[in-house]
Amino acid sequence: MIHLNRIYAIYKAYGNEEALRELGMLDFPKSCYYFSLLGELYSKLDPMKSKEYYTQAISYVTSPHEINSIQNRMKKLL
Repeated sequence: MIHLNRIYAIYKAYGNEEALRELGMLDFPKSCYYFSLLGELYSKLDPMKSKEYYTQAISYVTSPHEINSIQNRMKKLL
């Protein structure tokens, strides 16, 4: 989780491409947080790919609140 927060900070400070480069160098277990971060990173670069990652993130969660949160981020892509 700490590494994902670090990648998010890189995204905010240096942009999507630098964060994706950093994320590519690390081996993360697949989780809703991992796919949500990928969805965020691709939101401006490739909205369709972003939507796919958000959909994968939803498949890892059971909480209606978390599902709703991710779906709201997906709606912003359109």
